[in-house]
Amino acid sequence: MIVPIPVYTDIDVKGPVVDGLRLLGIDTLRAQDDSMDGQPDTIIFQRANKLDPILVTHDTDLLVIAADCQSRGEAFFCVAFAHEFNINYGRCIAGLHNLVTTHSADELRNTIRYVPS
Repeated sequence: MIVPIPVYTDIDVKGPVVDGLRLLGIDTLRAQDDSMDGQPDTIIFQRANKLDPILVTHDTDLLVIAADCQSRGEAFFCVAFAHEFNINYGRCIAGLHNLVTTHSADELRNTIRYVPS
């Protein structure tokens, strides 16, 4: 049985996504609750990697940071991107729930995942 992987949400991820994941029993920490409000994306990326959860974002800048790490062969955990335009919160929450409950940490390490939104 795969243990659900914790989630760390970027500043831009809205409350319904966080609340939905928490209602489904997913350990979810918002960057705001981790005193990261106002920090640059690089600092949020580093913080998430230190804690080792999936970093959930709507921010394409974090995709660039993760892709840069991939190209340099630098380890990071996982960035899950959900486009924010016309987001369907139910679909986004279901996609994230599926990601964290059906994949092992080894399968997700050093990957960028796109979540339906």
